[in-house]
Amino acid sequence: MPGDRPANPLAGEVALALGGQQFLFRPSFARILAAEAEIGSLLDLAMRAGEGRVAIKEIASLLWFCLEPGEIDKPTLQAFGDRILAAGIGQVTPAFRDLLTVILGGDADPVDA
Repeated sequence: MPGDRPANPLAGEVALALGGQQFLFRPSFARILAAEAEIGSLLDLAMRAGEGRVAIKEIASLLWFCLEPGEIDKPTLQAFGDRILAAGIGQVTPAFRDLLTVILGGDADPVDA
């Protein structure tokens, strides 16, 4: 993944280090549609997240669908989920929260992918 540069919050990017690798997330309309097809409404997800009722599948899926393409192959959702569990949910929660904030708040540059 694009680990050679920091995330650009003005472009709606969120970064997360997992297993010694830097991942970069940037939502787009297509990526959000794909995530919603897998896990349901992101508005419902955000409301449940505010109440602390989010499943690990939802966290992993939203992050995975919003992965920014990079120089190496995108891990499978299963492999990405394994990295999340190895790192601990607490390490991933801030990136998940930040990504939801970007999606709900807007103001980021749109992407096509």
